Amino acid sequence: MLAQTYLGIRMGAQLTRSTSDVDHYKSSYQFGLTLEVPLGKYLQGQTELLIGQRQLQLQGFDVDATPTTFTTANIDITYLEWPLLLRLNINLPGSPLELHTLLGPQLAWALNGNSREEIYFFDVLNNTFNTEYRKIRADFNKELHRFDFGLALGIGLSYRSAVGKLFTTYRFVTGYSEINRRNRFQGSASIVSII
Repeated sequence: MLAQTYLGIRMGAQLTRSTSDVDHYKSSYQFGLTLEVPLGKYLQGQTELLIGQRQLQLQGFDVDATPTTFTTANIDITYLEWPLLLRLNINLPGSPLELHTLLGPQLAWALNGNSREEIYFFDVLNNTFNTEYRKIRADFNKELHRFDFGLALGIGLSYRSAVGKLFTTYRFVTGYSEINRRNRFQGSASIVSII
């Protein structure tokens, strides 16, 4: 018997980090719609349309600036995310539980970005190492690469109940697009979602 088509709501938490700052995961949210379409006895296509916020910490030198600057930026970016996944279902005998794995690409479009930056200025041209520190809030939209492409891999557990299907999924997404247009910061995002 083929699985049924499901349309549902997803919401949960995600942890995000930049490839340029591997020590700091930042927590945020994700919510939206999911659609599961049967492709065979154990295989389904799963697509979603999600709004998710990624919070990142990026650091970098801007050597083109005079004086040279070193910036630490905490960036909040809201994305419209569209994963296109293949889902393999493994039924657990005698149980309403079902184990599933997910694999596929994820496309994302940045809707909005803001940053809170700590900037240190170094006057290296005059051979002085005077530092000036400034904290600013900035609109990150002009520097933002709007399109992001990533690869998603996940595992989860589903429960069929009288009201529908409930599930939890642990998903890892690695992004391949640079986050900003300028070379001031470098890095793409890795996301761990618990939905």
